[in-house]
Amino acid sequence: TCSNIISKSYVLYFVYVIAMCVFVLNLTCFIWYIKTWTRLSVILLLSLVLADGLCSVHLIIIMFVHYFQIGNVAFVAMQWKYTAVCRSAGIIFMISIVASNMSTMVIAFDRLIVIVLRPFQRYGFSSRQIVAATIASWTVSLVLPVMIGLLSEASITNSMCILLGNSITFSSSLILIIVNTIMITCSIVSYAMVIHRVKKSAAIQKSKDKSWHV
Repeated sequence: TCSNIISKSYVLYFVYVIAMCVFVLNLTCFIWYIKTWTRLSVILLLSLVLADGLCSVHLIIIMFVHYFQIGNVAFVAMQWKYTAVCRSAGIIFMISIVASNMSTMVIAFDRLIVIVLRPFQRYGFSSRQIVAATIASWTVSLVLPVMIGLLSEASITNSMCILLGNSITFSSSLILIIVNTIMITCSIVSYAMVIHRVKKSAAIQKSKDKSWHV
């Protein structure tokens, strides 16, 4: 509405619960992975945890501004969508999405290598490949959203700071959507191949067990 960033109280409570759950759960996972660090591949999981945790940062920013500016009609209606804070929140949200999908895809490829492509190999990516994949993932995850954020001078059309609007931003957002779609598709295909191999191996082992008993 013109007076509140989040107009419905139940939506505000829902956003609060989601933000706190995402933050606490990802922080717990981050601490756990750090404490149980045994191999460099943990970096892939830490990358995913960090990416998902950024989503809570976006929501927490929205909640804090809503709390401190509640009822401020002039700010909410005319200024909020064009502030650096709102733009930053939108960029953080987009970074979270891209980094999360990118990290998931890299982890899926790692599992694909170990289980399907090279089943007798103990690990998937080498340490050098893990570092390179993580750096590449976060480079793409930072560059694309920041570029879109800088191009979105007057294109934030909602109080939740989602970067959409003018033709330049729409074209950039379309590229971002295509990139995310490709990453999600690659992850789904990789995990489907992993599941197929596991089921096939289980069926073969079950058949061997039956023949052994006979």
